[in-house]
Amino acid sequence: LEKVFFYDVHYLSKCFLSQAGISLGQYFLSRKMETAKKLLQEGKTSTQVSDELGYSSIHAFTRAYKKYFGRTPSQDKIKQ
Repeated sequence: LEKVFFYDVHYLSKCFLSQAGISLGQYFLSRKMETAKKLLQEGKTSTQVSDELGYSSIHAFTRAYKKYFGRTPSQDKIKQ
């Protein structure tokens, strides 16, 4: 973001928080988790989603997903 807007990330974060009411980190996390949920519902495996979204491991993805949604990725996966 610094390279795009030519402002310090801390300044951008403050501006974003004042306008959106959430931090940049929270915003990016919500976008990532909603994308993960969508991919799972489209039939991708947790491993595929984890890799696609850049998590270091399936375990890190599962922990983050459960912390965000309160349920595991397998609970949102489409039943085939």
